[in-house]
Amino acid sequence: LQTGEVWQGREAAAFCAIANPEGFLSTLTELGVAVLGRRLFCDHHHYCRTDLEGLRREFSGASLICTEKDAVQIVPAWGTEVQVLKVRTRVVPGDVLVAQVTRRLQAAAG
Repeated sequence: LQTGEVWQGREAAAFCAIANPEGFLSTLTELGVAVLGRRLFCDHHHYCRTDLEGLRREFSGASLICTEKDAVQIVPAWGTEVQVLKVRTRVVPGDVLVAQVTRRLQAAAG
């Protein structure tokens, strides 16, 4: 997903294996996705075919959506279509961030 427009008002079941799943779930809500259900795996969970089959059974008929971190582990041959939320980070303004990091590094150096 690059914008929320495609998903505005649509329903999906979310799953992920990340340290802060609430951020992912709140982003989906902000994009207008109606989250029908969610399955949260332990951070760094290694997906297997049975995980995806279980999600498909649990959320029968719903679109499945996950993070990019999760998607790289899903083998296309498993035959379960999964939507991926693509997130980009942008720091505005960049010069303020650089100044803050520089101050902290200088303070840590003594």
